[in-house]
Amino acid sequence: MTGKEATYYDKLYFERRDYEYTSKYPSFMLMAQYLVRTYSPKKTLDIGFGKGAFFVRAMLELGRDAYGVDISEYAILSAPKKIRNRLYRVDANSDIMPFENNSFDMVTAFRLYEHIKNLVHLTSEIIRILNKNGVLFVTVPTIWNIKKGKILRSVFPLFREISPNLDRPSLNYSVLTKRAWIEHFEQQGFIYLGLFPRDIWKKVISSPKPATVIGEILKNRGLNFVREEIAFLFDWFVPLIFKKK
Repeated sequence: MTGKEATYYDKLYFERRDYEYTSKYPSFMLMAQYLVRTYSPKKTLDIGFGKGAFFVRAMLELGRDAYGVDISEYAILSAPKKIRNRLYRVDANSDIMPFENNSFDMVTAFRLYEHIKNLVHLTSEIIRILNKNGVLFVTVPTIWNIKKGKILRSVFPLFREISPNLDRPSLNYSVLTKRAWIEHFEQQGFIYLGLFPRDIWKKVISSPKPATVIGEILKNRGLNFVREEIAFLFDWFVPLIFKKK
């Protein structure tokens, strides 16, 4: 495994971001509960699980046979020892996934695709390991969402981030329009099913630890329902659900 990505996502990278259990696990559990309730997957794979492997843990807690892959060795070592045998170090840009064809009912990739240079390789690997009619759930950044967020932050100072990560930015390579993202997955063999439900998604992205100044103010005043709406405005990502043909 070579290249900058193999060592970039290390302990320093994750510790300068909000990857704490109490802040992130509730959001991952909300997503997991909806996906299990709606699609009933028996075996799942989370690609780019990050520090703590929170989504893998949520799926295991819900009784699923769950696994994860990530390029970061630190991400694997940060997970509980009892689940590390379910986690694999994989460079999603170029590696072949260490799984048989048609071996998963669901694959998830949260905030991963923007870090990928070779989109076709990763998506073709997902197609390979998914069962027929298997479900793919991804969150991907869009050009419009990012532009909107930057404009709002420049106009309204209270909307700025509390702790921006300018010193260790993510390695972002792929940002498309929503339509272009959907077309990419459809061209690789998926059927677009729609967006993750808006009412649940607002709660998912409203972390217990606010990322913006206005979010912190609203939380302190008990106005979390307003904070959810504002978080939705600032979300750079769209949650897309697909089914393998």
